[in-house]
Amino acid sequence: MRNYKYVATACILGSVTVISYCLAQAAQKNRPAQLHQNTSPVRSDHPGQSTQVNARIRPYNAALAARDQKYETLLEKGDKVLADNPEEAETYFRDATLVYSYRNDAWKGLAKALDAQGKTSQALSAYHEAFESPAGRGEYSNFPGEVETLARYGILSEAAGQHEEAGRAFTKARSQLNPPPIIPLEMHPDPQNRTMPQLPALLQVVRGVALEHQNKNDEAMTAFKQAASLQPNDSRVQYYLGYGYQKTGQFAASKTAFENAARLDTDGSIKAAAQEKLAAVQNQMR
Repeated sequence: MRNYKYVATACILGSVTVISYCLAQAAQKNRPAQLHQNTSPVRSDHPGQSTQVNARIRPYNAALAARDQKYETLLEKGDKVLADNPEEAETYFRDATLVYSYRNDAWKGLAKALDAQGKTSQALSAYHEAFESPAGRGEYSNFPGEVETLARYGILSEAAGQHEEAGRAFTKARSQLNPPPIIPLEMHPDPQNRTMPQLPALLQVVRGVALEHQNKNDEAMTAFKQAASLQPNDSRVQYYLGYGYQKTGQFAASKTAFENAARLDTDGSIKAAAQEKLAAVQNQMR
């Protein structure tokens, strides 16, 4: 009887051992498949990730590069014909705004083209679009080196009665002058009506200085003359008028303007600089 018990026990233990072995073998056999199923094909350390990702983004990158190229080509074409054919330049810049409506260069170029055609209201609207873009919303930072453009925007804004925007454009343009202006160009409110009567003239002065920095002396001279026509009794305006005449070799007119600048100065801040320039012009006249 005891022998039968031993035999039964052995059979049971043997069966358990066989079942355990079979289960272990099955688990080992299925492990690679399970690991494959649980492994993400886009893990950062997966050997094929770069290929897979690049395959997905390559068409997007190609389309973006083509779009950038089209935008830059339109800007180049517009800049090339702006001076001689602003109507054609307008077409190129308008097309560029359709490619990227949020970039500043296209709107800036469009504004210049419209301004050159005398389309003042449309030019002002284009400047607004540029200044409201994500790159420079409310701060004019989208034109860091474009002092002339900022000054022109201020001139148009002032003419349209948008005095606050004109003042902001002037302040930014003045701060961007490099090198800084010889004579400080500060605005002083009229104590009677708290307006800035000298703003239009000073905008022309800043524009003239910016043009002179680009070696556009004849255009700068035109801006200085316009400033003098607006504020003939402003010593700063007379100083820069004399400076413009001197740069263009008109020494007699320069001498007169510097004399006026020294005479009109009320606090002495400009008189010394004007007299120094006056002496230099007199030497050039000899």
